[in-house]
Amino acid sequence: MAPLFSLLSVVVLLVSIGSGQVGSFRAAIQNDHPSARSVPALVGVPSSTLPPPSTRGASGVAYDYADGYLVLFGGAAPGGVYLSDTWIFQGGQWRQLHPATSPPARDLIEGQMVWDPVDNYVLLFGGRSSSNLTDSWSFRGGTWTEICASCGPPVQQGATVYDAADGYLLEVVGQHEYPSYSDTPAYYSYRGGTWTDLGVVPFGKRQTVGLAYDAGDGYVVAFAGNVYGGGTCFGADVLCRDTWEYHAGVWTELCTGGLAAPSCASEPSARGAPEMTFDPLDGYVVLFGGGNSTQDSDTWSFSGGAWTQRFPSATRPGDSDNALIFDASGRDRGVYSYTVNGGDDGYLWRGGAWGVPYSTYGTVTDSVTGNPVTGANVSDGGLSAVTDASGSYNLSEFNGTHVLGLVATGYPNAGATVLVAGSDVLKNFALSHTSSSLRATASANRTTGYEALAVHYTGSATGGSGAVTLSWSFGDGSSGSLYADPTHVYNASGTFVARLTATDSSGASNSSTVVIVVAPYVATSPPPTSSNGSTLFGLPLLETVALLLVIIALVAVVAILLVRRRKPPVAPPVNSYGGWADGALQSSGPTPGGYDPPAGPPTYYPPDVAPGPPPGMPPF
Repeated sequence: MAPLFSLLSVVVLLVSIGSGQVGSFRAAIQNDHPSARSVPALVGVPSSTLPPPSTRGASGVAYDYADGYLVLFGGAAPGGVYLSDTWIFQGGQWRQLHPATSPPARDLIEGQMVWDPVDNYVLLFGGRSSSNLTDSWSFRGGTWTEICASCGPPVQQGATVYDAADGYLLEVVGQHEYPSYSDTPAYYSYRGGTWTDLGVVPFGKRQTVGLAYDAGDGYVVAFAGNVYGGGTCFGADVLCRDTWEYHAGVWTELCTGGLAAPSCASEPSARGAPEMTFDPLDGYVVLFGGGNSTQDSDTWSFSGGAWTQRFPSATRPGDSDNALIFDASGRDRGVYSYTVNGGDDGYLWRGGAWGVPYSTYGTVTDSVTGNPVTGANVSDGGLSAVTDASGSYNLSEFNGTHVLGLVATGYPNAGATVLVAGSDVLKNFALSHTSSSLRATASANRTTGYEALAVHYTGSATGGSGAVTLSWSFGDGSSGSLYADPTHVYNASGTFVARLTATDSSGASNSSTVVIVVAPYVATSPPPTSSNGSTLFGLPLLETVALLLVIIALVAVVAILLVRRRKPPVAPPVNSYGGWADGALQSSGPTPGGYDPPAGPPTYYPPDVAPGPPPGMPPF
């Protein structure tokens, strides 16, 4: 594949959110009429099945942070036909929008289209068609809204940048493409839908001045520019090299920059249309190229009020009228050079060096399910990319060997080494789930015993993703169980390992085991068994039941006989006198034989001696 000559790649992100710096994109700052040029091809992303925008030049382009896509508007088609169509680029595809209202057709050689972070929309103003246009429009949520019909700055070449310290867009206007002595060098602020004329710039009228917000020092930096049609630049009628600071409404000259005697110890040479933006990775404003009698190819940094020339190991051809744009996305992270005369010129400033970036791209999937892994971070040093919903990632790399690292939640870290040698590199990752977050726990009510040992198991699991299923294997060749808490009987002796396996919806698994020891049954003689193998009290079951019935019957017979043999009690013999034959006392107590005499006091009668009759009674 070709280098990253991608319209998307150079304007996807124009701002470093961390530093608060926003760069403007001048899609059509050039010194001649726009000629028709093709929209650059997209590299490292799936080819669009939809037709891209038609061939054109001098379009307005800005990244819409509120809606998350690139916006392209208008331009000039071959033959000088002005266009008014709106396109967005998202997910690797161009798509034309058809809003109910759109700005009039125009090119933007003398107009601007830029993201406005204060008002949270894309701002378009100025431009030209059959006449100069001074209207201003906002684009948000796929809809164009006219802010004012004639309220913008004069239609002249200039530059726009977001001044984070003062909280507004700063527009510096200088000269028309075809200059006249009546051009007014002025500067304007834009905030809350209102343009405010801030006065005349002190450095006079000039075309293609370089403008950038220095987030490290907290002010706007203006440098150089070319002057035509009667203007002067410290005695020169063509090029300037002075440096200015703008802060809180005040311009301060930092380097006088006269052609003969610059006031700074070191500074770029006089030139027009230098490319400038703030590089938050390195913490300075970076400047490249510009135009004089030839196209400059030197690189400079500006920080702390001073210019320093950079001497990167890899150089690039000189050019001018381009836009340097910092891309804050993980894929392209660095400063891109974008040419307004035909698209991305393919160079990226990163880590103090220029290089031609190529795509290292691919997908990250689950090795078991094949599903895409979203949110995985693929990195190469300071670069990083996060996989999207399809599991895709894309990094821009210079030529050389690169070590990639991959971090994804629920998976072990992975990595790969890739060699970039003048073309894009495809590298896919297939990850196996780690079970670190899934835990199975197995237990048993007993772990030892004899043959025919019944063991009740308890199983559970924690962690994992989605639904978790449990399965048991008992280690004795049985079919196992899918119940969490099964009971299993071990009929044979031996040592068995029961295993509980927990598996979640992503395919991750974790196991826990319990060791069961079963001893053989031991007896002095083998117990007799019935035909079905059952025993009771050591005897076959049927014989044991019959014996019990016989015993019960014998016990019943003995009880009956004992009852029948029992006789009623008999009183002992008495003598003729009413006493006991043995001469014992007669009492009310029972006799040894069980006979109960009548109650009364005991009376003793000698044997064979009869008592006399009571007094007054006849004898017996």
